[in-house]
Amino acid sequence: MKLAHAPTIAVLAAAIAGILPTPPDAAAAPLANPGRTIAITIDDLPINGKDEGLSALTALNDRLLAALKRNAVPAVGFVNESKLYTMGEVDGRIALMRAWVDQGLELGNHTYAHPSLNKVGPAAFEEDVVRGETVTRILLGDRKLQWFRHPFLEAGATAEDEGRINRFLEGRGYRIAPVTAHAWDWYYTYRYSVAKRRRDDALMARVVAAYLEHLDADLQHAEILAKRIFGREIPLVFLMHENELSAEHFDRVAERMKARGYGFVTLEKAMADPAYAHADRYVGGGSGWLERWAMTDGIKDVPPGPQPPAWLEKLEADRSPYDPVP
Repeated sequence: MKLAHAPTIAVLAAAIAGILPTPPDAAAAPLANPGRTIAITIDDLPINGKDEGLSALTALNDRLLAALKRNAVPAVGFVNESKLYTMGEVDGRIALMRAWVDQGLELGNHTYAHPSLNKVGPAAFEEDVVRGETVTRILLGDRKLQWFRHPFLEAGATAEDEGRINRFLEGRGYRIAPVTAHAWDWYYTYRYSVAKRRRDDALMARVVAAYLEHLDADLQHAEILAKRIFGREIPLVFLMHENELSAEHFDRVAERMKARGYGFVTLEKAMADPAYAHADRYVGGGSGWLERWAMTDGIKDVPPGPQPPAWLEKLEADRSPYDPVP
């Protein structure tokens, strides 16, 4: 899933807006709190961004899976099954998803075509959920298809809609996969693609550095907000996507997380923390769960979440129509 907008309560983070980040290795935070844990979830399989066909998808998928394996990450990949039928490459694209299962990773349902629940309404959304599980259930075999991720993190435009969808998902055996940390890789990846098309290595490096700086800022934001809500840090559930940026630079993402003291755990283990049973009465546009819980609790003066630096907007005019959109 791609985060289509800033979190409801997020404002521009002055610490990073318009500032060229320092080199990523130098910027990595020291090991301040060993024992932190994080679950990695990856949306929009088999591709978030421009679809260049099976050969390119295979190279990207192989690279991302190899990086996950090198870093011993037990990720969950959330599939949009509509993308499996593109360009008449259905068998090859299904094989890409099978590679996730063969590596011991989990697959989840991200709906068939990534619709906005708040726009299409519950009935159409339920149909899309069912269409989005056909291939994934077969691939998992005896393993249970249990995870669902809302596109755009939209859980319902009204309390009634959200309640209906929650009951529907529970009836089909799903657990909703929340998001408590993210770093807008869907946004950075199409700027990264602009730099690659220009063959501008310096700009590519600058975009990656900005993304890694955003990652550090977002993890810090999640750590601070969790303490405001629970009086302690909690295991985080991190959202990213299957795209060029993630496939080519996940090792550096993992290094940043490890430098902050994070160990990688399954989504199941992260959600065993009692924080994930917290009441959630937020209704409206897409928002992360820490923000939803803070609103539910009536917490005021919530610290702002980071946004990308302003200079990246200058690359908008060069964006391909096939790149991810906000």
